[in-house]
Amino acid sequence: MGSQWVWFPRACCQDSKAPGPDLEREKHWAELFDQLDLNKDGHIDIAELRAGLAGRGLSKGSLERMVKAGDTNQDGVLDFEEFTQYLRTHEKQLKIMFKNLDRNNDW
Repeated sequence: MGSQWVWFPRACCQDSKAPGPDLEREKHWAELFDQLDLNKDGHIDIAELRAGLAGRGLSKGSLERMVKAGDTNQDGVLDFEEFTQYLRTHEKQLKIMFKNLDRNNDW
């Protein structure tokens, strides 16, 4: 089975040549996590991802793969650390996918 990447709005990616952590990128990721965590329990589940990313053309299967790939403690949800680790691990692929989706260059 091949890899399937999930696109997140405002998941700003850092150029790998940039030194040190990108605090602006981390701030955007925290804002995105907060927007997706609809019940404010500190975790994002499949239902919250589906609701938060509605209209983005993502299948239930792609959301499930994203949670499975990022859910390191295998509790079925993503906490903030797992969410940001997923973004860090997949940011190059997310950036490529984002460029393909952002046809009007407004992000």
